[in-house]
Amino acid sequence: MRFKCLIATLSITTGILLVPASAGALTYSSASTWTAAGPVDGILNFSSLATGAYLSPLAVSPVVFTALLSTTIGVSGSFGPGTGNFVYTLNSMQIAPQTPGAIYGLGFNLGCYSSGCSSVQSIVVKDVNNNIFTYGGVTTPGFWGIRSDLAIASIQIMFPTNNDYVAIDDLGYGGLAQVGGGGDPPPGETPEVATLILIGTGLGVIARYRRYSSLPAAA
Repeated sequence: MRFKCLIATLSITTGILLVPASAGALTYSSASTWTAAGPVDGILNFSSLATGAYLSPLAVSPVVFTALLSTTIGVSGSFGPGTGNFVYTLNSMQIAPQTPGAIYGLGFNLGCYSSGCSSVQSIVVKDVNNNIFTYGGVTTPGFWGIRSDLAIASIQIMFPTNNDYVAIDDLGYGGLAQVGGGGDPPPGETPEVATLILIGTGLGVIARYRRYSSLPAAA
């Protein structure tokens, strides 16, 4: 009887563990691969913006750009890869949809707009359920994109020093798409607290069963 209870408990625990704790997200370092992976509703090359500085945040439908360490976002000429104007700001930039829940994929040419600046930055993505994905070691200039099972709430790009400028050009955006293959290798993930608790519960049940099974039978 105890053995049957043990199996039932472990089955429930295992079933819960097999349910994904958060949504999936795939990143892309190739514009063509990102484009082929799901819908592309439009691309912003900022050609409609005059060269100059704008107060932060800067709304360019359907997204909003926020300069987190500055009061302005600059608009300048083109940088490669890509054509047209680009937007830039000091050290850190956040991109967020104007309409929450509307965008599931973002991809853009990413650069560093200053002399001798770092080529590595971190990118932090938050979805509408507040799941957070952090990516590092991204090389610039180049393409970076993401597609998520849940709508994207914000993407924050950060350089390691306060003298570097984040530059974004040719930003593509897309709606709902199921995350599939073709993305770059995912970053390492740490088990969530609930998962660790469930693992501990299962181990506790096993230990208790072994303890009772080792007791001598009653006379």
